[in-house]
Amino acid sequence: MATASAMSPCGVDVACASALAAVLSGCAAVRGGECSDALVAATSLKLLPQPTLGAAAAGMLSVDGRCKTFDARANGYVRAEGVVAQLVCATAAEQQRAAESGSAVRQAGK
Repeated sequence: MATASAMSPCGVDVACASALAAVLSGCAAVRGGECSDALVAATSLKLLPQPTLGAAAAGMLSVDGRCKTFDARANGYVRAEGVVAQLVCATAAEQQRAAESGSAVRQAGK
């Protein structure tokens, strides 16, 4: 896992766990004194149409375009893009520790 020094951005490629890996790296940098604050961000982009077309052909996508996780009315899933950013501050390091203690990252990236 990569860490970043102050004013130096770094990328973390661990596929599905990139947001968690970014938060963990940011918290580690703040807690380790590398920087006082860390801005962590992650995005999920669906750039190629083939996976969506394949899921549609297999009947896996929701017919009404609504995701109903854990609902008896669920009729498939919805592929979506997203982005998130979080500022990790030294004062919030103790709060982040609780989240980190129950986290795990699986390496599936490059």
